[in-house]
Amino acid sequence: MLALSHKSCDKCGASTFSTEQETSVTCKKCGERLTICRSCKSKGCPKCGGKLESQMDWAAKEGILF
Repeated sequence: MLALSHKSCDKCGASTFSTEQETSVTCKKCGERLTICRSCKSKGCPKCGGKLESQMDWAAKEGILF
């Protein structure tokens, strides 16, 4: 089941009205966990610049469909 997220982006403060699985991300380089909007996600981790991966990104890579 997909859960809705009504949180704010940890980086810019924008509303992240989307699914929890899409807005909760982990940096593949340093392991930082964030709630982040799509715009900030595309810019990478604010701590180290690494690639941010959501649960949906991980599932798609593993061939899991929701």
